[in-house]
Parts: sequence; structure tokens; C-alpha cells
Amino acid sequence: MMQYQVYQLWAAERPKTIAEQRAADARNGAIAAAMSRSVSHATRHLNSAGLLARLRRSARPAAPAVS
Repeated sequence: MMQYQVYQLWAAERPKTIAEQRAADARNGAIAAAMSRSVSHATRHLNSAGLLARLRRSARPAAPAVS
């Protein structure tokens, strides 16, 4: 095992302080907000171009053939 791997194992397993946990939660929240904004932005543009409705229609299963 390489030396830096030992440090990574120690850092991952050690208990985090309250301040470290709050900082990690804030970072995770910022990442989630950024992802949500990007998906919302893309959806808004697809919807305004009429592509979202076209994608929804193409994703529907075909009606069974009547014979």
C-alpha cells in the first residue's frame, strides 16, 4: 500500500468535527443546487423550442396492432 493511500484511509475513517461536517454539507448542497439549476435551464430551453413535447411523444410505446 502506498503512503498516500494510508492517509486517504485514515482521513476517510476518522470522525469529522461538526464544522467539517457542516462544510461538507454546504458543499454537497451547492453541488445539488447547481445540478438542479442546469437541469431546469436545459428543460426550459427544450420546452421553449418544442423539443420536449416531441421527445415525450417519441418515448411513448406504440399502440398494439389490431388484427
